[in-house]
Amino acid sequence: EQLLSGFNATAVAYPLEKTVVDLFTSQVALTPEATALVFEGVSLSYQELDRQSNRLAHYLVSQGIGADDLVGICLDRSIEMVVGILGILKSGGAYVPIKPDSPVSRISHMVADGAIGIVLSDVSSVGVLEDLPIRTVVLDEDSAEYLSSPDHALDLVYSPDSLSYVIYTSGSTGVPKGAMIEHKGLLNHLLLMIDELGMDSNSVVAFTAPFTFDISVWQLLSGLLSGGRIVIYSEASILDVSGFQSRASKDGITLLQLVPSYVSNLLDNEEDEGLDQLRYFLVTGEAVSTSLLSRWFSRYPDVPVVNAYGPAEASDDVTLHIMDKAPSTSLVPIGKPVANMQLYVLDSLDQLCPIGVVGELCVSGVGVGRGYLNDEDKTASSFVSHPFIAGTRMYKTGDLGRWLSDGTLEFMGRSDDQVKIRGYRIELGEIENVLLSHELVSSCCVVSRLDDYGTHRLVGYVVVDGDFDKVVIQEYLGSSLPDYMIPHQWVDLDDMPLTANGKIDKKRLPAPDVSFIGEEYVEASSAVELSLAGIWQELLGVDRIGIYANFFDLGGHSLLATRLVSMIRKELSIEVSIRDVFEHTTIEALGRHI
Repeated sequence: EQLLSGFNATAVAYPLEKTVVDLFTSQVALTPEATALVFEGVSLSYQELDRQSNRLAHYLVSQGIGADDLVGICLDRSIEMVVGILGILKSGGAYVPIKPDSPVSRISHMVADGAIGIVLSDVSSVGVLEDLPIRTVVLDEDSAEYLSSPDHALDLVYSPDSLSYVIYTSGSTGVPKGAMIEHKGLLNHLLLMIDELGMDSNSVVAFTAPFTFDISVWQLLSGLLSGGRIVIYSEASILDVSGFQSRASKDGITLLQLVPSYVSNLLDNEEDEGLDQLRYFLVTGEAVSTSLLSRWFSRYPDVPVVNAYGPAEASDDVTLHIMDKAPSTSLVPIGKPVANMQLYVLDSLDQLCPIGVVGELCVSGVGVGRGYLNDEDKTASSFVSHPFIAGTRMYKTGDLGRWLSDGTLEFMGRSDDQVKIRGYRIELGEIENVLLSHELVSSCCVVSRLDDYGTHRLVGYVVVDGDFDKVVIQEYLGSSLPDYMIPHQWVDLDDMPLTANGKIDKKRLPAPDVSFIGEEYVEASSAVELSLAGIWQELLGVDRIGIYANFFDLGGHSLLATRLVSMIRKELSIEVSIRDVFEHTTIEALGRHI
């Protein structure tokens, strides 16, 4: 009884017969002149945001968009992004976020899979869409046709059972799958975040997440239902850790959410302007460690931390755990079920696991989505009939967890080959399937390895017919997969180690040797080069680095680049930028630039 209903007594009477459009319209009437959005010095009031999104919605309806129609939106974080999303929702359609830097083949799949006829974009991103069989609406173009549409509200009734958005996640078969979320799940999530975080007209939310992440949804919409202000940060501004921290302080941010791997960089930064003004700090996307929390509370003892857990298939967060100090346990709890959602820990026979026993985390409640777009088999296997509540469905997450005696849950990892890299959800099988489609690859395995900084990195193991060329393989992967899914460390094997059952024995896969990368090894000689070599060795966990080795080929990525900038500042008392690291990728080039 306790596992079924005691720990799951989460009923809250939210107005789920309404939609986010209805509640946003009500908020506009309450605070029309209040600032809704801020982006790089430009602000937009609630009334103007309402009018701009109304114009877009009228235009989309005139183009035939209605309930459950999917509209793509392909641009970077900006005011136009929020106008676009609201406009799509007001038209009755559902939005599909598309990263502009995604491979064209991936974008093409999403467009075809969703039968998307219209994609919203901006001047800087629309070029990636030019060869697709779609109509584009360039939101920041002065001559855009939608700007002449009426700016009053549409005479539409919105259904809580209609689709609100579809977010594509990595698929084990090599094809990304679209998780479909309805309006009632979206609104429930937004309202519970408002409640749990005490959001009101004084709330200032940092919009930092890639909008292909489900966590972006509450960041850009919750504040707009509570009269608060959304401050939008570009990718470049976030990667500048020192500058971002300073801007967040000046902007008066009260709610900030980041992945743990970025938080570590943030705490390494010793800026005087801290984040003491935060009302809550949220971590999500990866498991957070107690050591990281100890560092946080040592610096910000009065800023509570919220550990959030939830899959895209269930409207994002399904548990929250609010802490005012680091836990004494080795694992950081993910918390208790949120409003109108239920969690179960089940064994392989779908029976309840006793308190303390590890099983699969399964989710039910109003936030559980409709399933995967055009994938009946995967939907049927993951969205199953509820074993304990007749007539309802349950989502099987594939995550492992266990109950603690106080009704709090702990996350214990995955039951399959899904991993999280810098917050991105990745099916290793998707990478392996693309690798195996290369004519020279006869066998392969991709694993996630933990480095000395607690960051997961992808390592590719291959057996090839002929000579292994890392650049060729990475370029091949890049034609189908986004950058965060491409391993930068590789091991070329004669044969894969196998278990007695003939499966790849991952425990016997050797650690990658990254002590020498590149055709020519030249040792550091100048004082600057020697200092940079020492920093790279410590940061990348590499024993021997030549001055012509490429930072990103050695496993570097954007978050490590931010740490590199910080370490150079401390070691050499010299200020370099993230752009410098991306433009000067070797010790020789960066040293010469310095």
